[in-house]
Amino acid sequence: MLPSEFPEISSPAYASLRRLCSKHLDMQFEDVRVMLRLPKAAFPAGCNLATASVLFNLIAGLSVCVYKANPSVIQNHPPAGANFRNMLEQHFPWQGDPVPGADAARVLWKYSRNPLAHALGLDRTTAPTMFIGKKPLSDRRIRDLEDAPSRPAWARAAVRRQGTDYRVSVLGLYWGTHRMLHSLFADPTHAGGAEALARSLNF
Repeated sequence: MLPSEFPEISSPAYASLRRLCSKHLDMQFEDVRVMLRLPKAAFPAGCNLATASVLFNLIAGLSVCVYKANPSVIQNHPPAGANFRNMLEQHFPWQGDPVPGADAARVLWKYSRNPLAHALGLDRTTAPTMFIGKKPLSDRRIRDLEDAPSRPAWARAAVRRQGTDYRVSVLGLYWGTHRMLHSLFADPTHAGGAEALARSLNF
């Protein structure tokens, strides 16, 4: 299920937000769908880092355009790091995961998203090593990640420890990003703010 199809925004009150999702957000999730199918014989690249980067971009964008959104955020972006971490901590489904939400959100922001965005994935020698993993999925398993209310047993937690280092599962991150967006859209404060932003942008 793509964001424009989420039942939480099916009401006419969210018509502009649905159009924003349909015309601008859905296609970005569709890009991730394609990369989740890799590698294949004709396309041997796994796209582990690329898929994670797109997901981090989506999370960062949602932290501006949905989480505590309002019509002025495009001109005056909120503090990026704080919004990214707070949204993940409050709305990503960390329950039962091996790393607590506040710690996992900090790890994703400080040691995963920022190095990928700014330094080719490189970091200081004192920073924990981040292993970002994925495997090729069938269309059915991609739909399972998108629609399952609980993380499928075959998908790892988004963040888990390996000694002093961490492993990030692209599959767990994709599943959790969908559940997080459901949670945001179910909150009238966030959905209402995103609707007002969408209207201000003529969606």
